[in-house]
Amino acid sequence: MVISMARYYFSTRDLLFIAILSCLGGVASTYVGYLASTFGGLTGIPFAGQLLSGLHIFWIMLIMAIVDKKGSGALAGLLKGFVEFVSGSHLGAGVLLVSLMEGIFADVGFWLPKKLNRTVGFIVAGALGSWANILINQLLYNRFGGNYYLLGTVSVFSLLSGAIFAGYMGLGIYRLLVDSGALKKPAEPKKSGIFSVPGMVAIVLIAFLAVLAGAYCVSMAQPSGGSTAPPATNGTDMHAKLYVECATGDNNTYDLADYASRFITVYAAKETKSGVEPARNYTGLPLSAIVEMQCAGGNPGHIGVIASDGYQQTFSASEVNDGVILVPNGKGLCDIVAKGRPGSMWVRDVVKIKLY
Repeated sequence: MVISMARYYFSTRDLLFIAILSCLGGVASTYVGYLASTFGGLTGIPFAGQLLSGLHIFWIMLIMAIVDKKGSGALAGLLKGFVEFVSGSHLGAGVLLVSLMEGIFADVGFWLPKKLNRTVGFIVAGALGSWANILINQLLYNRFGGNYYLLGTVSVFSLLSGAIFAGYMGLGIYRLLVDSGALKKPAEPKKSGIFSVPGMVAIVLIAFLAVLAGAYCVSMAQPSGGSTAPPATNGTDMHAKLYVECATGDNNTYDLADYASRFITVYAAKETKSGVEPARNYTGLPLSAIVEMQCAGGNPGHIGVIASDGYQQTFSASEVNDGVILVPNGKGLCDIVAKGRPGSMWVRDVVKIKLY
């Protein structure tokens, strides 16, 4: 008597890979923001956070390559989102949908062109998965309001980052694992050698990220900003574009340079993971002034502050005083200085203020 056993779509091995790599991806996503901030500080490039956003999708790409089954990206995205949620993501429960859609978009991009060219499949999947983050955040939170130029610019950066850091680097890491014998793939073509182009590119990108991580560690160990002299507030340093959205529907874009006469100087110390940076002077426009100008005759309950890389914090309007200011950072954007608040409230590269 022969008893047939039903086979599950995902094997135990598949589920093990998905679980382990998704958890690694969920934890690593927390530190991508730190690398992005370091990269932006070193280069001065606006929206630098999006140039590294593909790292959020890298683990999903690696899972799809190893498991090699449709739907593995979506499952990995959902599990990765759950890890980010329980780790305290600033998106709250919304991160579950964002991460799930990242996986679904990556799945679609990976399988459609796969029969034509595997490399193209990796690149397209990485780009779409990374861009899904921008799309879903815009649909859920209207992050960029009606500023379609900003939305388009950030989208291009995100697509490029996904193609490079998720797609091509993911392909390179996968081939290195196969060529080294760490992964056994019977259907895989003849080994391409440890010096294959994708493998070498992956090594170069990993070295770049290692250097960036080292720069971040050095900056945390030796905090800057020890000078008590106020930063320059003349010339182009004062220019900082800021989109402000009000619940009444009256939305505007401000250039802080136009309100330089209302700038104040705040002496504050910033908390960091390595301790507290020495106190210094910061000069900028009080956040309360934006509220006053934007919502004349009305008092919003909350003020949402959103950065170029999607990071956001919320202030209670009743608690905002002259200790919370908008400081031009010389990159056409501004940073939040929040005296007496945790370092997480000091948002960098602010692109949008939401009053509601």
